[in-house]
Amino acid sequence: MEGITIGLSVYNAEEFIDDCIKSIILQSYKNWELIIIDDGSTDGSLSRVLKYDDARISVFHDGQNKGLATRLNEIAERAKFSFIARMDADDLMMPNRLEVLLSFLKRNKKYDLVSSGMISIDYLNRYKGSRGERVDFYTLDSFVSKKVRFAHAPMLVRTEWLRRNRYNENVMIAQDYELWLRCLVAKDFRAASIPDRLYVYREDQNIKKAKLIKTYQTGIKFASKNIDSYFERLKFFFFSWVKIYLVKITPKVFLYSLLSRRRNR
Repeated sequence: MEGITIGLSVYNAEEFIDDCIKSIILQSYKNWELIIIDDGSTDGSLSRVLKYDDARISVFHDGQNKGLATRLNEIAERAKFSFIARMDADDLMMPNRLEVLLSFLKRNKKYDLVSSGMISIDYLNRYKGSRGERVDFYTLDSFVSKKVRFAHAPMLVRTEWLRRNRYNENVMIAQDYELWLRCLVAKDFRAASIPDRLYVYREDQNIKKAKLIKTYQTGIKFASKNIDSYFERLKFFFFSWVKIYLVKITPKVFLYSLLSRRRNR
């Protein structure tokens, strides 16, 4: 059935969830459903999402904290529409986001996924910068070298693709990165990015070095098992270990500044 399922996994997002949902309700494209899965929140997130009296909004909760990958897989299984839009509970959509991304995938049937540019704000809603570029083709090499990026949160994806390419529920950090690598190796990553700033992303200023390092380690673990070419595997390891070393030696205050400047313009 043509339409868009918006998937929202919520964990302790009480402060921002109302603004997030309001930005969805204000979309120019109206044929959507919003599936909200509360992932065991301990704040007031659940009570806030339950108050919405809109037939397009469904809320599910089991009191457990199962993690993002599990909840995203659940959303894909529950989706009734042929497209799924990602969304994080502390972020916002520009009013034309769904309309523009859906139009792109309908015009370009060779693609299964499309992502967009983003505007970055902090937790006080202050503008931090923006990012976005046109990418028509992704390769394993471009991901290894980080020449290009495919942003996870702003993406729109065909539901059938997400059902056959499930998130690895054993991966707790960088689930998207692991999925992209796996699909690139399997030659099932027909994705594009457009430069339009359609998504508002809330930057986390509390940079956790351990999380960054774990992200790179996830890639190393995947590469060791799935990249057959010795040269490509060695190149992947080299870039990843250099990044781990730089994260370890860079003071947190400078690390956030460097990451922010690199991501945004």
